[in-house]
Amino acid sequence: MILKKKATGVVRELDPQGRIVIPKGLRIAIEIQEGDSLEVLTDGRKIICRKYQPGCVFCGSMNGVKDVHGVRVCRKCAREIARLEAFETPDTTA
Repeated sequence: MILKKKATGVVRELDPQGRIVIPKGLRIAIEIQEGDSLEVLTDGRKIICRKYQPGCVFCGSMNGVKDVHGVRVCRKCAREIARLEAFETPDTTA
């Protein structure tokens, strides 16, 4: 699932231990539940939190996994996506 950046209007203060609470509505929207692991990344001065998924988002494989536009995809699934994309793209040269 690829979500677009969206302003939520939610502002949270850090507590003395540096923690914040992620509002329930946001957790539901991005399918995070109690006990899930979050991956924390930085992009310049931004902090990005996302649900941690070590394997391919499609098949769960751990082999040959690469990050493609923020989504982890294995080589086998990437080839399948490329094959489907080539199949569905209309030929405009005719």
